Amino acid sequence: MKIFKHLHQAKRRAKVVQDSGESALGGSAKLPNSGFAFVDNSQGSSAAIAELSGSLDVALEQIDYERNPGDQLQLQLQRLYKEAAKYANSSLDGDTPAEEWNCSSVEAEVVSAAFSCAAAVYDPESEPSIAGFACRRDAYIAPTAGGTVKATAVSLVERTSPASGGGGGGGGGRPASPLLPMLVVAVRGTASRVDRMVMLNGRSKDMGALLVSGSDPARGNVDDLLSPRPADVCAHAGFLNGAEALVPAVAKHIDALAENKSAVKHVLFTGHSAGGAVASLLFAKFLSLAPTQYPSLLFSSISFGAPPVTRPDLTHPILAAANRGLVLSIVNEYDLVPRADNDYVRSLVDLYRSIYSLPPIQDRPEQDPTPRLPRLSFDTRNANPAPDPRPSWPLPSPEYFHIGQIVVFKVKLAEPAADGGAGGGAASDADDLVLRAVTVAPNHFARLLFGSVSVHGRVCYRERVKMLLEGRFNGRESWAP
Repeated sequence: MKIFKHLHQAKRRAKVVQDSGESALGGSAKLPNSGFAFVDNSQGSSAAIAELSGSLDVALEQIDYERNPGDQLQLQLQRLYKEAAKYANSSLDGDTPAEEWNCSSVEAEVVSAAFSCAAAVYDPESEPSIAGFACRRDAYIAPTAGGTVKATAVSLVERTSPASGGGGGGGGGRPASPLLPMLVVAVRGTASRVDRMVMLNGRSKDMGALLVSGSDPARGNVDDLLSPRPADVCAHAGFLNGAEALVPAVAKHIDALAENKSAVKHVLFTGHSAGGAVASLLFAKFLSLAPTQYPSLLFSSISFGAPPVTRPDLTHPILAAANRGLVLSIVNEYDLVPRADNDYVRSLVDLYRSIYSLPPIQDRPEQDPTPRLPRLSFDTRNANPAPDPRPSWPLPSPEYFHIGQIVVFKVKLAEPAADGGAGGGAASDADDLVLRAVTVAPNHFARLLFGSVSVHGRVCYRERVKMLLEGRFNGRESWAP
């Protein structure tokens, strides 16, 4: 999220929004649908920026814009992060229930390959470099000037050496899996101003154009995928517009797999940030087509740092689908973007305003009445941590949900050795870090106050995925027995 970066420019353009109690973001949902995705994205993003500008108007007056804007942006983000840290729900060290997430070595390879493809799509000339795998880019779909079609790469990923019937990860003896080889559809995340405009168009839009109920197999059958079907199935308009625009081009490649009886039986959709959001909607589209058009194919979705996309939560029925493979929404602890829907952003605005003793722009939700539950200890020396004494920042109910099981990557410094000779200082490299991978239920994830953008970058996700690939997570040092 580039929330603060746009505020000063938007402030001049959005003086019409001066009443801090008025929600232009909410009003953006009432804007008429023009029928043109670019226009809708522009309208939705303008309303979003207008509200943020009006809401922070007083606080913005206290920023010296004659100084380096980069320094000022960093200062504001640091203040927000520091303020969030005062609350128990700002990290998994608080009272958020979580369970350790473990995967096989093959699944770790698939996650690693997915990230490599998601990172490589930012460069149209680059092909993913994946140790132990050959990757051939079959197509590169160029982005449109208006941002509706996001840059997308379609690649074939397969092992360079045959798999055996057993063994662990890495090198020889890697187990066979129906997940490999695979066709990877990677959607680029935010990389331009028009991409940010798409991301800010948070109006809800009916998913009927993507998942259509009916007997026409070419359109899919939402009733087969979602049974019983919710009364309304909506999605973030900007991301939904992007997914709809990509369907025809992506379908050509998947149709070719089915028609040619290819040895590839697995299609993986992936992306980082906004690319992951669009990819997960594409995944839902083709999973709905699977029973009638692609019965022999498995479909997976693995996103990295993606914002939420659908309402209601579709993960449970999707996980019950016969043709689904891995369905994961991977999140770095503290990453703001995977929490960022309209109401959450407004709550962050209130948190930021509280630094200056300014009134909130919206009514605060009641404190969560749920009793404090036992929490997962991230300190192996303390299996039963005491409840966190800090208060929790009250958050609104989520407007949108992720598609997939939410897996949070938490990194901490390695514990000091028993003799006290190691640890205690700053980490010099990734070997000084330990990774915990945990699953967090959507209702508990919705109570987390994440407010950092420093952990959202691809570099941070790459570091954690590498640790997963090597088997260095959840107390393990490798994949060796």
